[in-house]
Amino acid sequence: MPAAKLISRIGVDRSKFYDWRRRRSQANGHNDALPRESWLTDQEAEAVVKFHQENSSEGYRRLSYMMIDADVAERIGDSS
Repeated sequence: MPAAKLISRIGVDRSKFYDWRRRRSQANGHNDALPRESWLTDQEAEAVVKFHQENSSEGYRRLSYMMIDADVAERIGDSS
């Protein structure tokens, strides 16, 4: 089946179809870089774990904002 006929039958824009075709063998990407384990120092990771242990009843999202409010990252940076 010619591509033009297929495109009209499935109801997508030509540009979308050719984007799909161009990316056919590629893994799905994301809009931003994925976090990597190496982005945290051992000291930072320990501070996060300690903060979680002290506030283990909180959910991850609330805990994140609590860490920001408590300047946990600032204290990590100040102690190096």
